[in-house]
Amino acid sequence: MTNVLDGTEFKGQVDIHMSNDGANIVNGEVNFGACVHRGDGYHNYFPSQAETNYDHIAFSFSGNGAITAVVQVYTTSATAFTLTLGATIPLALGEVTGLTEPLVIGDDYTVDVGRRIPVVLTDVNGAAIAVAYGSHQLSTNCTIKALFHPEGKNTVNSIITGTCEFVASVGATPAYLWLTLPRSETTKAQPGKYQLQIEARWTDLFNVTLAHSGVAEFVRDIRRVQ
Repeated sequence: MTNVLDGTEFKGQVDIHMSNDGANIVNGEVNFGACVHRGDGYHNYFPSQAETNYDHIAFSFSGNGAITAVVQVYTTSATAFTLTLGATIPLALGEVTGLTEPLVIGDDYTVDVGRRIPVVLTDVNGAAIAVAYGSHQLSTNCTIKALFHPEGKNTVNSIITGTCEFVASVGATPAYLWLTLPRSETTKAQPGKYQLQIEARWTDLFNVTLAHSGVAEFVRDIRRVQ
């Protein structure tokens, strides 16, 4: 979202309004249509299942002092993909809901220490999913982020952000992402479970949520004084 006066990033309150299959615009159902600001003028809204049960959906993002943005979506019937997470030592392979072992608050999960987390995107049968959305491809002009926020909270009090590097498929090996989560981000966590979603954003501001049902747990290492 951008400021109507000077074109800078708009970080104020943004609300969602929707039109389904050409119907009149209505307020969003979730959290009364209030969006969450993720940073850099990017505002996020999770529609309910009922709000997505249409062939065509138009999402209108508006805020006082912001240029209104409209995103149109044409839905299809398809098998939902799962999120498979894994990593080198000390993390074990996880699937669907997140990591099978907790992330340690204050630890680095970066290439420098050999502990980046590979995120493999597959469907429920383990088959590779598409990595292109129309003319938009994950390999081109795209920034991919992993977003963590406390589980069960409508308002994000302390967001943790990881960056992802796209790796194309080779033969039978599906495409995957390398998730980097530096110490500067893990130190923001409090012990407990966090919801995890992975989102892609292109330079033309086209956005896709690749996964939104992940769960990760952050813990303190009792051997270290934080």
